[in-house]
Amino acid sequence: MSYLDWYGKLKKELWVNYEIKIENDIQSFTRVVNDFKHYCYHASKIISEYLQALSLRLEIKTNKDKTQTLQNHVTVLNNSVLSLESQVSMHKQTMNTFSWLDPMGFGLKLLNQLWLTISEIAEANSIPREQAVPKFLKDVEEQYDWKIGFEDKVNSKRMELE
Repeated sequence: MSYLDWYGKLKKELWVNYEIKIENDIQSFTRVVNDFKHYCYHASKIISEYLQALSLRLEIKTNKDKTQTLQNHVTVLNNSVLSLESQVSMHKQTMNTFSWLDPMGFGLKLLNQLWLTISEIAEANSIPREQAVPKFLKDVEEQYDWKIGFEDKVNSKRMELE
């Protein structure tokens, strides 16, 4: 009966002072008492162990936060890598195009000169810039044969004139 009385008092004390229902978590409670026994019920050792546990808990939380921050950085860096890889691919295509055009005589200087000429023609004829190149190419395509024939006539007339 004394053990039952002791248990009843312990149960009441734990509930009233700490809101712990011992019957719901008896295994955890016995582990705590056993840990206290391991330290010979020496309060300073128990408190030291408890403070170390709190410190470790804080360290774990801090490390989780750091891990999350680092994972966010990794995500940002991976997105940057994908973006940069896309740009590299685009620039490789541009370089390949220039490598293909250069042997034909269409280097950067000539392409720039062609663009400036087309822009001047477009401006002089009130053609919007975004329509200038397609219109120029269409005109060349449609008028190429006529222009070649016209050049022959001009050359023959020059020769006659001379």
